Amino acid sequence: MVFDAIVIGVGSMGAATCYQLAKRGQRVLGLEQFGIVHDEGSHTGQSRIIRKAYFEHPDYVPLLESAYAGWQTLEEESGTQLYWPVGLAYFGEPGNPVLVEAQSSAQAYQLPLERKPPSYFPSFQLPTDWECWLEPEAGYLSPELAIRAFAQMAQHHGAEIRTQQRVMDLEVAGTEVVVRTEQEEFKARKLVITAGAFIKDLVNLSVPLQVTRQYLAWTETDPFGTPEAPCWVIAEPGTPGIYYGFPQTEHLPGPRGMKFGHHRPGDEWIPHLPDGIPAET
Repeated sequence: MVFDAIVIGVGSMGAATCYQLAKRGQRVLGLEQFGIVHDEGSHTGQSRIIRKAYFEHPDYVPLLESAYAGWQTLEEESGTQLYWPVGLAYFGEPGNPVLVEAQSSAQAYQLPLERKPPSYFPSFQLPTDWECWLEPEAGYLSPELAIRAFAQMAQHHGAEIRTQQRVMDLEVAGTEVVVRTEQEEFKARKLVITAGAFIKDLVNLSVPLQVTRQYLAWTETDPFGTPEAPCWVIAEPGTPGIYYGFPQTEHLPGPRGMKFGHHRPGDEWIPHLPDGIPAET
């Protein structure tokens, strides 16, 4: 059998690709070297912030509007809640680029972004001159539940997904591509590689690619950590990246408490090598 498309790597991007292609009537094969949802990729961690007032650039906003609609459709099709609209609080000194650019995106697309006094967030000991903004339409997604929903609905629409299939070789043969795993050989007219950190195992890239590790932590919570509290971002002067966190997510599998992290370039991580937890964590 020759598939219309083979997708290598069925994590967040790969599972979504299988779902979208199968929904459009394509004959799709998804190949995953581990299982559906595992701890070797970048898609775990219990929760992910989703927002519209992107401080990275306003051009992201139309894509995010489409993504919000897509999440709603996937929730309806799968019958699974994936998104919790708890809001997102931004904290930083006046003029901080994160706050300024978030406001710019909100203004450009008329998104709700509300200025709040520091007293609105009593659990945070904030400098009195800092600004506080609340994006009410932001919130968080469950990456693990989302991947399972994508994979389930991809199969519902006719996709074939094979796990424990590590790809060893790729070959272009005329108008087809041949994919060889440790167990089998498959053919397709198109190939999509969504292998994340493992992409260098499959493709010789002409651009530098460095995979880094991001560290997450969970701590006991105060009232701000209740499920009704918003997610938050702290843009601290002189600190690379941003700090971020979530309310309690006891309705989701995984660690208990309030999750937080520091989004910045991390330590290099090499796939397939045994790896301990650095002492500085």
